Amino acid sequence: MQLDEEGQASSIPEILEQFPGREWSWALEAFEYWGAPPTVRLYPSGCTTTQPVETGDGPYFVVVDGDLTSTAPVDLVTCDYTPGLVIVTGSLNAPLLYFANNIRVFVGGDVRVSGACLGHSETATPCSPSRASSTHAP
Repeated sequence: MQLDEEGQASSIPEILEQFPGREWSWALEAFEYWGAPPTVRLYPSGCTTTQPVETGDGPYFVVVDGDLTSTAPVDLVTCDYTPGLVIVTGSLNAPLLYFANNIRVFVGGDVRVSGACLGHSETATPCSPSRASSTHAP
């Protein structure tokens, strides 16, 4: 499933009104400098799927209000320096989590990965190490 194309269409002002004072609101500054407005999607009841979860090239801003759960890999990337922002207010559960380029991911609950969590970025950290867990032995 294409996370930045499905879900309920929304806008940055609507999201900020629905989720005031969140610790991730500073990350929206990246869209101000980009020049093109992001695609904004809201999943008001969480998102559960058996399909691989992917994102496009960006720019995009996705809020999953609840858990993001997939029995297939979750692949969150952007094209080079294009901004992307994914907020999960609950937990993120997947067999594989991959993030790269200029994606920022904020998870309010736990990150549970049964396989591997892979990422490549100069500055981004997907979650606090104390809140991430894996059932895969190194």
